[in-house]
Amino acid sequence: MVSTLAASEVADVPAVRLPGRFRGMCHLRAVLVTALSLAACADPGAKGPDDTAEADADTDTDVDADTDADVVAPATDGTLDLPFALDAEGAGADRLDGVTLLDASGTLELDGVTHLAVAYQDHDWVEAGYHLYDVLSIPEDGSNLAVTYLYCQDDALPYAYTESFLHPMDWEATTGTCDGAAASSSAAVSFPALRARPAAFDPGVRIDGEEVAYDGTTGHVRLDGVDRALHPFNTVDCTDCPGGPWLEVHSLFEGDDDACFGILYLYPDDPTYVQVYYTMCLPTFARPTGALTANWTGAPSGPPRPPGLRRPRPPRIPPVAAGE
Repeated sequence: MVSTLAASEVADVPAVRLPGRFRGMCHLRAVLVTALSLAACADPGAKGPDDTAEADADTDTDVDADTDADVVAPATDGTLDLPFALDAEGAGADRLDGVTLLDASGTLELDGVTHLAVAYQDHDWVEAGYHLYDVLSIPEDGSNLAVTYLYCQDDALPYAYTESFLHPMDWEATTGTCDGAAASSSAAVSFPALRARPAAFDPGVRIDGEEVAYDGTTGHVRLDGVDRALHPFNTVDCTDCPGGPWLEVHSLFEGDDDACFGILYLYPDDPTYVQVYYTMCLPTFARPTGALTANWTGAPSGPPRPPGLRRPRPPRIPPVAAGE
């Protein structure tokens, strides 16, 4: 606000002599008179720089730099009921720097990055003498999603597979312990919001169906009536796996309010359907599965299946005939 001085008040302001090289006489009252004259002539509605800044500050929307626009799946905080119990601890020879799970949840170090983790699926691979546990994990900044497959043998942890949005599927020798049991348990899960999607990846497979489709660039999958965008990020060629052949397309299913990890299983002996299995959705813990009618062609274009341990055959769900 501009304060208006009377002319008599201005006239009483004494002259001021500036020191140093400014030897010319200036009269402060002349300066004040000039300033007041300009203020009187100015548009009373005009805003100065400071006024504009204040107005902008008042009207600016208070938006945090980390907005919901980059959230793929909201933060997860809840209890996951499981048909198994697991405590595990160990480390690998390559990128699995460490894993510590107590009551199926804990932390995992992948390629130097700390992840929060939970074991959500188990597989009793009796024929090979292993019990497997699938561990879903997200780093503390939400910048990746990984799945680690622990191969437990009695109370030892000799092998593990790892994969993520940033890592192709691979296996490594590990040392550690597993204490698992076929007993109901509950895991406390606290994940940050997932803020990443897989980079563009062509799995080499084309799928054409109403419930699931992928054209090499974009795709979708509809499970339990919910349609989600399909983002493949890894493939597994199990042509030579025990009980094979089958192909796997490991993917992120992105919905409006959630995101799920899931595997598309393709059976070469029946290219008319796609099986979706071993899913886990965040933040809901939903586990949608299905045998979806669709025609598919092609073969995995990713790196060949790593040598070494093979994966167990998944339960095969027969497709449901139309109208059933």
